[in-house]
Amino acid sequence: MTPLINGLLYSSESEFPWILDDLGNKKLEEIQVLISARHNHEAAVEVEADSFFTRYIQNRIIGGNEVSLAEAGRYTQLHHFLKTNAAAISVWRCGRIQVGIYILITTKKGQTLMLRTTAIET
Repeated sequence: MTPLINGLLYSSESEFPWILDDLGNKKLEEIQVLISARHNHEAAVEVEADSFFTRYIQNRIIGGNEVSLAEAGRYTQLHHFLKTNAAAISVWRCGRIQVGIYILITTKKGQTLMLRTTAIET
């Protein structure tokens, strides 16, 4: 998965890279506590994964420039890879203004991976 996210940025009012963390066999409740602790103990809110990717990809396509279209293609590849290779995917958002975005991936072997980035939303 690392080649899919190398150099891939999440564009909002700023651009942040994706970071991949191996969480081993942590349960969702433990992960929610970790996420919440990073954001002054605010509750994380789940976003439907397909909607998250579709919305972001469409926004990149609307941008219409070469960079935005290339980024849309990379996000399409990442989404397809996750849907094809993961047992489960969930997307969580937490925070205000500096919003943490967390994609939790359960592998078919039961391992939990987390892709995380930051969005700036004022």
